[in-house]
Amino acid sequence: MKAINSNQSVSKSSVMLRAWRIFRQHLSNFTFFSECLSRAWKVEKENLKDRIEKAILEAGAVCSSWVNMGISMPFKPSADTMQSYYNSNAYKGD
Repeated sequence: MKAINSNQSVSKSSVMLRAWRIFRQHLSNFTFFSECLSRAWKVEKENLKDRIEKAILEAGAVCSSWVNMGISMPFKPSADTMQSYYNSNAYKGD
């Protein structure tokens, strides 16, 4: 599983390549390169958003699978720990 990188950014080279591809298409509705560049930035930002959302969903699925498998940390206190816990003269709720 990949870690979620909060510093993920859009690759500028992929933006420029996408903009040039859009600009060179003869059926494109864009007449100026600046319009193509704006569209390319929008598409790349949407792709980044999708990648982040996918990573979050994958992380959530892994965490929920741990819960469903019943993975927990064992609690095995020592006798000294329990004695100091109960000798504090405070109600513990148990």
